[in-house]
Amino acid sequence: MLQVTDAFGCTDSDQIDVTVNEVPTFTVTNNTNAGTGQICSGSIIDINLTSPTIGAIITLQPVVYGGFVTGGLYAAGGTFANGNTITEGGGLINTSNAPVSIVYTFSVATPDCTNPVTQQATIVVNPSPVLSITNSTPSICSGSAVNVLLNSATSGAVIRITSVNYGSVTGGTLSAGSTFTPGSSITESLINSGNTR
Repeated sequence: MLQVTDAFGCTDSDQIDVTVNEVPTFTVTNNTNAGTGQICSGSIIDINLTSPTIGAIITLQPVVYGGFVTGGLYAAGGTFANGNTITEGGGLINTSNAPVSIVYTFSVATPDCTNPVTQQATIVVNPSPVLSITNSTPSICSGSAVNVLLNSATSGAVIRITSVNYGSVTGGTLSAGSTFTPGSSITESLINSGNTR
């Protein structure tokens, strides 16, 4: 309330109302792969957006999918409400041999106020592993060594034997679960004591 008085003692008053709007708040929760943010190529994501502020609009900032990730559906300026989820429904596909990180950045505002603080969720799209096998010894004499080269261009790849069947051949030492790094070779001498191949 304001009052004004002139030189003759006459007064007048007026009231001014000011509405103080709250600054909107929000939360970005990356539930992808149990919260790790890591996916295999072709998988969907799970980023949940929430805001307790009535009328809040959450806006996506520019997303850089890069030259190696396809399937991204979201563009800068996309808006979301409380409870919305980003999934990239078609799946994100990594066409390279190494993991690629995608960063989703969000801001929040109401018609009256904007929160200057942004929040991010990072997704790591791992490539589909590629396996290359070169068998230099498809046929050997009993007692000779096999030479099988195992390779993968995929960064961080681990090559694992899922099953092996030696039959009646002896000398084999490998079993399901045996692991190799790319560039390793299987070299073991095998003995056929029978009369069959």
